[in-house]
This record gives sequence, structure tokens and C-alpha cells, in this order.
Amino acid sequence: MPGPILSSQGRFDEAISKLSRAVEIDPNSFDAELYLGRSRYARSDTAGATVALQKAVSLRPGDSEARFFLGTVLEVAGDADGATKQYLELQRVSPNDPRGYVGLGGILGKTGKNADALAQLRKARELDPANFETNLALGRLLAKTGNLEESIRYLEEAATQSPQSPEVHYQLALSLQRAGRRAEAATEFAEVDRLNRERRGAAGMDMGSPKP
Repeated sequence: MPGPILSSQGRFDEAISKLSRAVEIDPNSFDAELYLGRSRYARSDTAGATVALQKAVSLRPGDSEARFFLGTVLEVAGDADGATKQYLELQRVSPNDPRGYVGLGGILGKTGKNADALAQLRKARELDPANFETNLALGRLLAKTGNLEESIRYLEEAATQSPQSPEVHYQLALSLQRAGRRAEAATEFAEVDRLNRERRGAAGMDMGSPKP
């Protein structure tokens, strides 16, 4: 089975093995480098992922997918300047892709540049109102700046878009609690607990259990 398919299926170790071999055979294979970088990132190998994704970007500078993943990996690795450069370049080559604005908005928010971060995130939402990551990021930032009712509105929308995400329900619960809406907050906290229990149960089933 081809490496990109293995990667898409979450079979990252197999994907890394096949894709590493593929780039040895053809060092100029964009798809192999892209999926190798994504697979290594999924295995928390940010250094290896960075190398592969930098090669992918060099092979196809205008590709928004490669540019976004490189920015994400650099951000996770703690290279805020490198990530900022990639997100700005993503905005330049793909001005209608909301991910460049979401990524840059996240970095600006972490450094306390809340007004600039909010402008980036509002631009992302203007481009794609149904983007879950945008609405989640907006909700978080607005809560941070004390705009609780607007935060709740975006987080409720994000929770509708991705109801199985414990993170969005948790952020919504925090905003509701701070706004004095304690009964609604309690409902959201309970949903977080339920989703986390489900995930732990699913993980246990994946690992297998002794048969009687």
C-alpha cells in the first residue's frame, strides 16, 4: 500500500518506513516528503518532520498544505519566528486560505498581541465561517480579553461543528462559568467528562484485553 494512504489511515510507522524509502529513490517526490513530514509529526518527531516539510516546500513553494504543516510543526517545536514566516507566506500564496490567518492569530495571541490576533482570526472567519479551528481560536481569545458573550457564541458554534471535541466543550464551560451561567457550564463540564471517558474506553479496546 502506498505511503500516503498509510499515513491517511493513521498507520504512521508503516508510512514512515515506506515514505523514507520513497524519498531515497526519488529525492524530488513532493508527495513523499509531504506525507513523510506529516507522519513524523504524528509520531512527535518535530525535527524529522521539519526536514521533510522544508523539502516539500522547496519542491512546491506555492502549495498551501505543505506551507501550513511546516508552520504548524515549527510552532509546536517552539520556533515562533519560523512559524510566523510560514504563515505570512501562506497568506501571500493562498490569500483565501483561512489557515494562514488562524496560525498567525494563534502566535500573536500567545505573545499578548491580542488586537492583532483578533484581526487575523476575524479575517479567517470572514473567509470560512464554518471553520472549526477559527471559531475555537476566536472563542478562546475573546474569553482571554473578557468578551465572554461573544466568546460563548463562537464556542457554541464550534461545539456544533465538532461535538466530539472535549477541548471545545471545556473552553465553552470555562466561558459560561465566568459569565455566571453555572448550570450551562456544569452541563458542558459533564460533556467533557463523558467524552474523555469514551476516549479512554476506546483506547483500552484498541490495546486489547485478555480473553476469558
